[in-house]
Amino acid sequence: MIERGSNVILGRELPSWKQLKNRKVEATEKPYMEAEHSLLFAESCMSIHAVLKAIRKNRMIGANLVDEQEQVPGKILPARTDGVAVWVPDYFCNQTIECFREEWVEFHYYPMDENMNPKWDIVREEAKEKAMDVFIFVHYFGKFHDISKAREISNLHGAILIEDCAHVLYPHPLGKMGQYGDFVIYSQHKQLPISDGAVLRYNPEASKAETDSVYANVKQIYDTCRPHDNMDNWYRKKAIQKLTHLHKELPYAFGVHMGENFNHVYDILRISQESYNLLAGYSYEDYKRIAYIRRDNLRIMNAEIKERFPEIEILNEPDDMEAPYMGVYSMRNIEDDDRKYEIVDQLLKEDFTILYWPDLPWELQYEKDKHEDCFKLSKDVFVIPAIHQDVTPQQLVKKFGMNLDTKEELVESQPASVDPVLNHGGKSLVSLVLDESGVTRELWDQVYRDTHITNIPQEWVYGDAKKATEGWHTRRFLVRTKDG
Repeated sequence: MIERGSNVILGRELPSWKQLKNRKVEATEKPYMEAEHSLLFAESCMSIHAVLKAIRKNRMIGANLVDEQEQVPGKILPARTDGVAVWVPDYFCNQTIECFREEWVEFHYYPMDENMNPKWDIVREEAKEKAMDVFIFVHYFGKFHDISKAREISNLHGAILIEDCAHVLYPHPLGKMGQYGDFVIYSQHKQLPISDGAVLRYNPEASKAETDSVYANVKQIYDTCRPHDNMDNWYRKKAIQKLTHLHKELPYAFGVHMGENFNHVYDILRISQESYNLLAGYSYEDYKRIAYIRRDNLRIMNAEIKERFPEIEILNEPDDMEAPYMGVYSMRNIEDDDRKYEIVDQLLKEDFTILYWPDLPWELQYEKDKHEDCFKLSKDVFVIPAIHQDVTPQQLVKKFGMNLDTKEELVESQPASVDPVLNHGGKSLVSLVLDESGVTRELWDQVYRDTHITNIPQEWVYGDAKKATEGWHTRRFLVRTKDG
């Protein structure tokens, strides 16, 4: 169903008019995320597919493929020695799996608990009986999950660890994302207004195992595959959306969401030239600015959901080291299914864009007891994508705000006055000088680097983000002691 509305909060950000106009202009610089040991595929599922193919190629070199009885101590190999055994969390997107479902890939779905963490006791026991060539670990919805045990078990069984950061916008330099995996996947097209584009990063120092030969095979696959076709129709549709406010009504169905067996393997493709051109326009500071906006929007969305339904559990609180992918909420504390239906119905009536994620792997239906918690996650968790950088906090409050007054709560304000002398009980502790003159970007960044304890509002780009999204006037001061 196609709907139209003047006050539509879309579930996906749109390209700017400048981006739509200049998408065919060849990039003069590399994208920020195209660093050393980084490859730009069209989609993250293709990145995984390339790693699996590379492992298989590595195994086939000199292998006797006729010997199906060969055994390795502590490990049971698949039926053919060129097979690749991949461990995937049961709470995983079926459409992604279908993109790399080959006859030589053996899937094993390990169970997740209700907090989206692996059930490590079961993983360790099953690893004694089943082959493990690849272990996929997911940071769900851009939220960090402890991956250290995945690194340990991968080392123990000689497996390649793929760290799935497809819901992560970028790796914060002080954060923990993307540090443990032999390969790390990101999916830029999920959070930026481009038709395709996903990053595969290789961490040569992540484990003690020799993985350079696998990366060499991945690089060879990348160099020989063709770029994704330019998605002219995709960009035309986005231009029409900007003009008409037309959008698809996204369906939500309460219950367990199972995927289907499509039995179709997609080609591995590199990022399209158009998306590459647009991705090159995002600097490191642009990523930080987007993260600030998403965190502000998530705070408002969380407050609105909690105000309406106190019994709903918020699963994705903002974190200064992370850029949230969506608002994530659970109804697991509500025992009555009728009440859950009632909540969903009210959210839809109030025009919240709510979705479920993901379509679960279709094989799970044959082991329902083992994957009981996964089915509960599928049933009780819903997400709200409308916290992206194309939305401002004012828009969210105007559309959904119950008790917040936009004019009073989000008005433009002057910088707070600062007393140049800090007093405590009438006793002067330290004299301060406010320096507003000659505050250049270069000077500011130097002071920021030299400051041992900092916070996000002190970053120069934070002021730029507030100016762009909320119309703030920015005045910057350096606060010094009298001796400098």
